[in-house]
Amino acid sequence: MILDSCLSPEQQLLILCARTTPSALIIEQIQARAQGKVDWHYFTELALQHGVMPLTYWNLKLYCREQIPANSYARLSRFYYMNCYHNLMLAQELVSLMQSLKETGIPALPFKGPTLALSVYGDLSFRQINDLDIIVPQQDILRARDLLLSSGYNTKFVIEKAHEKLFINANHAYNFIRRDNHLICEVHWRVVPRYFSFPLKAETLLQQATTVTMDGVTVAAPSPEHLLLILCGHAAKHCWDRLSLVCDIAELVRAYPILDWNSVHRQASAWGLTRILFLGLMVAQDVFGVPLPDEMLEAQSQDRAVHGLVNRARNRLFARNAKRITEFSRMSYHLRSRERSVDRLRYLFHFCCTPNLEDLRFIHLPGRLSFLYKLVRPVRLFALEPIMKLLPNRLKQAIKNFGHWLE
Repeated sequence: MILDSCLSPEQQLLILCARTTPSALIIEQIQARAQGKVDWHYFTELALQHGVMPLTYWNLKLYCREQIPANSYARLSRFYYMNCYHNLMLAQELVSLMQSLKETGIPALPFKGPTLALSVYGDLSFRQINDLDIIVPQQDILRARDLLLSSGYNTKFVIEKAHEKLFINANHAYNFIRRDNHLICEVHWRVVPRYFSFPLKAETLLQQATTVTMDGVTVAAPSPEHLLLILCGHAAKHCWDRLSLVCDIAELVRAYPILDWNSVHRQASAWGLTRILFLGLMVAQDVFGVPLPDEMLEAQSQDRAVHGLVNRARNRLFARNAKRITEFSRMSYHLRSRERSVDRLRYLFHFCCTPNLEDLRFIHLPGRLSFLYKLVRPVRLFALEPIMKLLPNRLKQAIKNFGHWLE
């Protein structure tokens, strides 16, 4: 576990607090650091930014309540109970949505969100949840979209009917927001964007799904082995920009001491996700001291690239004044996280030539010319977008509306 001098006292305390079952030694360290010089305002902001505020509050409350200034404790407490209420609303909404999907005959599986909080953290209140994530088979995505639209949701972006097929082929999720309470739900047909070349499909997840009891109702959830791969892929996609990504992996490994490691390794190897898996496990071990089985340690030691990626992830996590990662830095990190050349080539092709929502927003093209978005993507990405930032708003809008003149 890393608690070296390059980290601020607030960062060190955050790492110690971001866990469900701290050992006696960790508790002593929490108490010792809480008695030292801590910028509690910065610490609270750090906990929120890194998505580990609930665990942070809970452990401080249990082990060093008296050391925290009253106003800081009140602020942490307020955030904690607001998060509890929000998570409860999300859990109730998830149960309702899953029932509606079942009645409509749409196979669906929630991942992350409330099911992750319950199955891995053991308590709905211990995880900072932003939204719901549900995956369905790609052929059912339009039916699922229509169901949510009829259930009080709006799409966060409107896709023209002529561009629906292009959008679904190129992207991975529809984003919805509920009109009355502003809850957010993402309905996926891929776990991550297509360019990331992550072959774990809804059908495979559904075949090996387990269950979680939520609000007295049994809800499907990914198997621990699949969930581990999903969390490692999700963290790599985001380039380890917050501590909660590491915490999720560490808590999963702790929650499932009899995890089928042979199955995890075998599937990761078959899908070209071995380096992503090792990266996730090694960062969790580096940050939280998570014990890993000898066979996994021996296997990862054969991939020299993993250690450099772990160092970059660690530096990214704890850089106090970290700059926003550029698109090309992200792409470089993603490419290095794949062990197979074919996956790197797929990544480059889809990243550079497969249009996403930003390309559809960048310029409107009529349906009969939608195939041209495959050309718009590289031109926008590598040439026009930097230039567009310098243009006046009126000219930007004229370029975006160019396609209307062709209709």
